[in-house]
Amino acid sequence: MSGQRARSSKNTLIRRLLSVVILIVAVYPESGRSESAPPTLESVMPVSGSVGDVIKVQGSGFTRDNDIEFRSSKNAAAYINRVVSSDGRTLTFTIPDAFSACAFSTMNGACIALAIGLLPGSYDISVLNANGQSNASVFTLTPQRSQ
Repeated sequence: MSGQRARSSKNTLIRRLLSVVILIVAVYPESGRSESAPPTLESVMPVSGSVGDVIKVQGSGFTRDNDIEFRSSKNAAAYINRVVSSDGRTLTFTIPDAFSACAFSTMNGACIALAIGLLPGSYDISVLNANGQSNASVFTLTPQRSQ
């Protein structure tokens, strides 16, 4: 009889654990999604730079997976992917010589075109993450300095 009670208690515990797991999946159907406010961009320093320069963005609503969007006046966009914020308020990145064609933080599929070169000029930059897209700030990409 005691073996049957132990089995019954074990089955009850397993059912309770499964109901908790099912409840968690039902409440959070998409991992990485959040109901937080979209990011806000407060400052970009410096406001111009070339390939290899380090840029610091300050604001709020940044996550551990952010994309920096560079949008031209012709509405074409290029991205710097997977920029991490450890405090939710600061992003630091280096301007690459090739940008991504896709915003990884907001897409669910594969990105076909991986590298885009940007010409010197003015770009609206913003931050994208699972919470949305920030306001934009103007950034001037300058010609690469000769070494």
